[in-house]
Amino acid sequence: MAAGWRPQPGSGDVHFADVQVFIESETAAHAYLAVELTRRDLESGQPTVDSRDASVSLEKRDGTWVVTAAESKEMPGRP
Repeated sequence: MAAGWRPQPGSGDVHFADVQVFIESETAAHAYLAVELTRRDLESGQPTVDSRDASVSLEKRDGTWVVTAAESKEMPGRP
């Protein structure tokens, strides 16, 4: 769903990085990834970036993998 989301032109870009998927069984999996949203600040016109780590639970239903739970948290600041 998130990969298919298309924001309005010029509103932002979503990137997924460092994706790690662990298949736990034929019907269960877990993924860890970094999500980065880049968008333009409406006042300054400058790009702003919001980065988060995410943890996603997946389940295979009727032959299709679906997200059953997702959690995100801010990435630690850089020194």
